[in-house]
Amino acid sequence: MLRINILDRYIFKEVSYVFLVGIAIVMSILFLEKIHFLSELILDSEISIMDFVYLLGYVSPAFLVVSIPMAIHLATLITFSQLSADNEITAMRSCGVSFIRIIFPVLIFSVMIYSADFYLSVNVQHEGNYKFIKLLRKIITERISLSLTERVFFDKIKNTIIYVDEKPINSDTLDGLFIFDSHNAEKPEFITASKGRFVTVDDQVILQLSNGSVYSGDNNTFRMTKYIDYEMVFNTDPDKKDGYVIQPREMSIEEIRTRVEERKKKNEPYANDEVEIYKRKALPFTCIVLALLGVPLGIRSQRGGKWSGISLGIGAIIVNYILLMLFEGLGRENKIEPAIAVWIPNIIVGTFTIYLISITSREAAPFRFFAWFEQIRILFIKYSRKKDITTEENDK
Repeated sequence: MLRINILDRYIFKEVSYVFLVGIAIVMSILFLEKIHFLSELILDSEISIMDFVYLLGYVSPAFLVVSIPMAIHLATLITFSQLSADNEITAMRSCGVSFIRIIFPVLIFSVMIYSADFYLSVNVQHEGNYKFIKLLRKIITERISLSLTERVFFDKIKNTIIYVDEKPINSDTLDGLFIFDSHNAEKPEFITASKGRFVTVDDQVILQLSNGSVYSGDNNTFRMTKYIDYEMVFNTDPDKKDGYVIQPREMSIEEIRTRVEERKKKNEPYANDEVEIYKRKALPFTCIVLALLGVPLGIRSQRGGKWSGISLGIGAIIVNYILLMLFEGLGRENKIEPAIAVWIPNIIVGTFTIYLISITSREAAPFRFFAWFEQIRILFIKYSRKKDITTEENDK
């Protein structure tokens, strides 16, 4: 029992170390795109360093939820690849330690990581997403001219679309504006202006326009008003969620369920919202599936040291997330029941994992089934050729 306890601690320690390194690497990769976007704002002196740090902190839970399954898979695969390369697995088996007992510490570790990932996914991720959007919305709205691009429709403000013809360099003046305001759905307004600029007063952003026209009306009336000076006021109070359209990924599960009930009453599609609910519960379970998958893959990878199984690990991760995106898309389109759609990848990969563990525990080559497929392919080719020869003889 003492020897097994030492073995547990040894495997646990090795997996934990590589897992932490993997988390750092995967998180760094995911941060690159956000850092590039936010660094441009810093270089333009538009946000402070502290705002930059806060933004990265808010988006971290969402990145962790995705990074943890990848990292734990690479950790188990690399660890057991190293153990196999050093013949430590053979030594354990020769001492009477079963393969199932060897992977027991991996199972315990994966369950612990799954619990943490599940908590982040269900209770923290959406709050971080909302705070990220909330702070970014405040920054961009207060300096909204930064996010406006020449000859591109800007639609990030609810019920408002802004088009700018030209943005002179080193100037806060905008030339040739077109604005569509649909706050009043029955009588939307089209506003044109030769020039305009944004100014911030307290929690409001004011768009000051000059020399333009306001077009409004409905099915029966039409009115055009010319002006010299005109102001549009945008309320940017960050505590008011209705300033922007909040997406399901920024809502708690309870909020999404309330939204689903409202959509059901209005007879509106709600599959997208249900997928988001079930995805938050299914994605963390990938930690257990990929962690256990890494064990047989690592043992049977080529003996090239600790990093020899990385290609297998990356391939397994890619396949898993392709399946996730594929069935998630089918669930959002309501072609598959949302609850089933998000769990199918775990079921497929989990079944494959159980198969590999089963035959590896019997010391069978886990990739033997590829040889079976190859034999079937060869037989199919021989059959096709024989059929072609028979057809040619009949024709003669």
